[in-house]
Amino acid sequence: MDEIRIPLHLLPEDGLADRDFNLLSRGDFGTTFTLSELRLVAGTATATFKRVRIDPPTADTELDARFLKELHLSQNYKHSNIITFYGDYGEPSTDDPTKFTHYCWISERMDPLEKYYESQRQRDCEANGHGFAVRDIRLLCELMTQPLRALDYLHLFGVFGLNLSPRSISIKEVEGGFMVKISDFGLINDEIHCHTKDLNALIYKSIEVLEGKPVGSCADIWAIGTIAIEFLGVQLFMPTGSVEEIAEKIAQNGPAKVVLERIETVHEDFDQISNEWRGRVEEDWGAISITNFTKLAKSMLERRPEDRPIVESCLKDAFLIECNVKYERLELQMNEEARIQKIQKEILADIVDFDGSSSLLRNLESDSRVARPIWNTTALARLSGDESPFFDEDDLLAPPPVSFTPTNSP
Repeated sequence: MDEIRIPLHLLPEDGLADRDFNLLSRGDFGTTFTLSELRLVAGTATATFKRVRIDPPTADTELDARFLKELHLSQNYKHSNIITFYGDYGEPSTDDPTKFTHYCWISERMDPLEKYYESQRQRDCEANGHGFAVRDIRLLCELMTQPLRALDYLHLFGVFGLNLSPRSISIKEVEGGFMVKISDFGLINDEIHCHTKDLNALIYKSIEVLEGKPVGSCADIWAIGTIAIEFLGVQLFMPTGSVEEIAEKIAQNGPAKVVLERIETVHEDFDQISNEWRGRVEEDWGAISITNFTKLAKSMLERRPEDRPIVESCLKDAFLIECNVKYERLELQMNEEARIQKIQKEILADIVDFDGSSSLLRNLESDSRVARPIWNTTALARLSGDESPFFDEDDLLAPPPVSFTPTNSP
């Protein structure tokens, strides 16, 4: 059972209740859970807490460089397809309050794409006679376009090699499709993933990453192509064979070599393998077709990084261009609305300044990220229950909630 320390100033005014929390995932590296009423300057919001274990406990001035870079990226890079960052805090050790045992990132509430894919696989198992449930290819188009738009923005600033996977991309089902955002830059756990024996952490990595070669922006293109293919129920680079056979291969050659061998097999038989997923799409919608998707995906998985398309080329591909144009127009509209709102606020600030009461307005419109906590008052939440298999109670596929029971601070 985890004991999670949460600063009181983040909690609902009426305290903790079972309904406030839900566990999303738990592992050796950390825990992800939600809080339904995070207190912000501008009000309350449902938020996701990504709680990372720090072993051994470390002072904030001595945190690993990858850890600090992850924090820097979360705080400073803003895009409509990058998850909104609310704040962060460290949990101090009970033995030495100057050192952290855990660190928490707080962001807007969305669901990991990983959970959606798990629900799709369950639907496949329940499909009558076919062995899979048909997909809407328009959702696949949305799923590719939006994170590629975020990468287009990040690559402009030289941010690449993000360790992308269905766990680091989040979605929210909205009317007519998905809202898709990059939720995790993947830097703090990159070393663990590179040496892990868990194939699920390796099957999205490009050839150059697995071979330990220099990594550029094309590694992210590879990852998006692999993640997109999984929408069709195919973990393309997961080695085939029984559990025992795969385990023996890993013992003999190491997990990275096993995945590289699978990549070589896929490259040799890509056309035949891709034919097997063509029937998993309900129907084509003009250029948004399974044929165009397959061509684009194949180009994104070229052996040599320099042979893969850059993000801009992907977004101009026949399969994605219509969807990308739609989001370009939406972004222009949002920017114009934001410009008008800024002008209105400046006018209002001038009016308030005239009567000498501007400090309250500035306070209300300050950065909504939570402040660093003062640790003399905390609430201790005990986390129990199994990992939620799909989504929490806010979503369409809702499992029973996991209980967080608040206790008095020691």
